[in-house]
Amino acid sequence: MGHNLDLAGSAQKAAACLDHLVALRPDDAAVQHQYGSFLAGIPGTLNAALPHLEKALALGDESAARDLGLLQVMLGQPDKAKAILRKHLEAQPDDADARQVLDALEQKKVVTRTVDDEPDPKAFHTADELGTFMTDYHQHPEPDRVDAAIRFLGKNGLDAEHTLATSGFFAIVLARHPDHARGWLALARKQPGNIGKALKTAAMISTDPYRWAAARNDAPELNDFCWAAFFASGDARYVERILAALAHLDERTDMKLYLAAATAQWSLASNARQHDAVRTIVEKAHALAKAPLDQALEQVLTVDPEEFRAAVVRVLKEQHEKGVW
Repeated sequence: MGHNLDLAGSAQKAAACLDHLVALRPDDAAVQHQYGSFLAGIPGTLNAALPHLEKALALGDESAARDLGLLQVMLGQPDKAKAILRKHLEAQPDDADARQVLDALEQKKVVTRTVDDEPDPKAFHTADELGTFMTDYHQHPEPDRVDAAIRFLGKNGLDAEHTLATSGFFAIVLARHPDHARGWLALARKQPGNIGKALKTAAMISTDPYRWAAARNDAPELNDFCWAAFFASGDARYVERILAALAHLDERTDMKLYLAAATAQWSLASNARQHDAVRTIVEKAHALAKAPLDQALEQVLTVDPEEFRAAVVRVLKEQHEKGVW
């Protein structure tokens, strides 16, 4: 989620971690799918995403077919997309998301702009523009651009990996602007891909997004949800929820818990350097913390985030060599 929120260098750092993981586990369908979906969400790397999603599907990850179909649409290959999705739905007829994408393609609901279109001054043209909009929302709310954000995510694709984070942002926005909620949900349902699912989840938890987050198990995707909710609301509790994941920094059995802690530490360090509000929250937590949390927070405030990325790669390699992960 860091790269979607336009955090400087975060996309490159996340790519390096995933690239290393792919090198360690080249025949892991889930890893190939995750990397392909990640690349598909970054401008300029669509072609690089293609072989990873194709390999994930070849290795038996049927869920990769939906993302591969969306990628083919983004690459201007709607016929290939339809063929992939039709074959996938023969094997998985209950995949509602894939059927929604296919139906949109067959009914030509996937909108493309022409040179004759009147430019929309509220439209988003790049992922960076959208990331800035989402990151700054708590300080500069622009509800009149939410329609454009939904259309951008529908047109350009929202991969499954980032659906929960997107729900975090929209849960806050729906709660903040209830008079617009029905219209935004209706618009999202008309879009191809996962944006409709993201807003449906957002609507279900919008009465109390923090309570929902507080009840969830620690996980990297929960960190993403909390960052998105924080940047939409400015509510410090979401950063404090991310801080709680640091308790798992010494975890070496459950990879998901370790990654929850590691991504929490890296993202806290990155955001504390870029956003005064985040740094203030971390400093307050550090002043009250006891060992070993105080040491972890001291590192967040003083260590270069790049060092955390290197540590993640090192731990993943060590545990892989031990046969644990």
